[in-house]
Amino acid sequence: MFALMSFTGCDREELLNPTNPTQLTGTWRLIAPTSPYAITLQLAVNVSASTIPGVMPFDVTGQSAVNNYFALLTTSANGDVSIGGIGATKKAGPAEAMQFEQTYFSNLSAITRYELTNQNRLRLYYGENGTKVLIYERDK
Repeated sequence: MFALMSFTGCDREELLNPTNPTQLTGTWRLIAPTSPYAITLQLAVNVSASTIPGVMPFDVTGQSAVNNYFALLTTSANGDVSIGGIGATKKAGPAEAMQFEQTYFSNLSAITRYELTNQNRLRLYYGENGTKVLIYERDK
């Protein structure tokens, strides 16, 4: 019975604490909210951005429902995060894909907090009081 309990305990998703912001580096795939589109978020430490003690800047790139996008994200070890204006290519696509993309960009622009889990998941919280969440899984 102990072995079974130990095994199931490994599957439980737990927060990594304390979080080192450099652990955000890499490519992430959106898994929630679910989407018929392959949405990605790639984060790379921006070494040329001005540094403020305790704040780490990241270059953001990714693929949305139709367009590629880019931005600058800043984060701290306590989980605070913000993203600058999101830029994107200007391709047109089906109306439902364009609507999804605009909603995604709006939600991503409103992020205020992040969490990393032991299951290689990144949660970006947004919305009133940070109650809504975008969940990504690290690409292998």
